Amino acid sequence: MDKKILFFLLAVISIVPVTVLAAEANPIQGIICRAGTVIGNSATAIIVISFILVGIFFLSAVANPERFSVAKKALFWAIMGTIVCLLAVSSITIIKNMIGVTTGGEIGCP
Repeated sequence: MDKKILFFLLAVISIVPVTVLAAEANPIQGIICRAGTVIGNSATAIIVISFILVGIFFLSAVANPERFSVAKKALFWAIMGTIVCLLAVSSITIIKNMIGVTTGGEIGCP
């Protein structure tokens, strides 16, 4: 096939979902809502895994000051990551309240 025909077919195929989503009032809100849910769930899993690893670091640091220092640093960064994730989630709520959006987010996903 000619490259122009192939490009045209790919462009038409990629436009089809947009025309299907056009029936919804605001399709981007649902997409963003689902993406936020996936990112939030992934962040929660990463936080849990990081605290499990920190616990393993502390258990393996018995009577070894160098490994204990590494475990303390890992604990610090796990706590910082948790704080950043909590601030990100709260900032979404704060911004929604400031601009007056009452729907959307994990609880009110369409």
